[in-house]
Amino acid sequence: MRGTFFVKPCEIIIEIPGEEWSQGTAVSTIGSVNLHQDVPPGFFDHWAIALCSIDLRKSKKRDPLAFTIIEKVSWKDFNHSGTSSFNSTFNLTPDCLISDGTWTQGILAGPMGEGDDLYNCGRLDLTIKPWEVVTNILTLFENFKRFKMKNLKNKGNKLVAKMIPPASTDLGGVDGLDLIFTRNKKDPTTIELTFQFQIKRLGYEAGTGAVEAKKEKVEFKHILAKGDYFQFGDAINQDKILAILDETIESVKTKSLF
Repeated sequence: MRGTFFVKPCEIIIEIPGEEWSQGTAVSTIGSVNLHQDVPPGFFDHWAIALCSIDLRKSKKRDPLAFTIIEKVSWKDFNHSGTSSFNSTFNLTPDCLISDGTWTQGILAGPMGEGDDLYNCGRLDLTIKPWEVVTNILTLFENFKRFKMKNLKNKGNKLVAKMIPPASTDLGGVDGLDLIFTRNKKDPTTIELTFQFQIKRLGYEAGTGAVEAKKEKVEFKHILAKGDYFQFGDAINQDKILAILDETIESVKTKSLF
């Protein structure tokens, strides 16, 4: 990925090896700042390159609250004439925002002092994918249990996959499922896997005694250590994951209408 930006009185060139990144990986940036005229000492004191989260809805409206700077590297020591080069690496956290159409992560470069308009900076939006374990679990769920993923969205530091249940008689009482992935802050190798089912259950209407199907939410949680989802290095522990899915699906069958 490469971008060239003109931020008066500079030309900023940014190169980022790669086209997409996963949660918990590193983003390397290299490039140069080429001055078109000499500038006074202190000119670059508030200039930097930064990793930030971007609210794309606010960004479209040029809302200054669209950007949250996560980490930045100062350019205050850059030359006051000619060309300066940079080589900076930013580490994505294990639970960083993924690119879900509403949020993404990005690189900004330019003046970032108090009162500076961040829309005047050079900007490259990154494509951030979920951690591979999340992708693997969702793939197993789709391939073996026939739940289809509608979307995968950020919710704070969690990822929420909206799943559509299969059209089968034994799951006829299940309207939907939110599968929530939460990584432990102190030990990111530990995952809390939360199943939030929307189900239909028979109930009596107060006053009339009529039997109706009422909608409820049923939740199941599983804590997965590294040995639960990995085996033989970084190979997915398919048997363990499928056993968890089987157990959970059988549990929800007993709580739903059908």
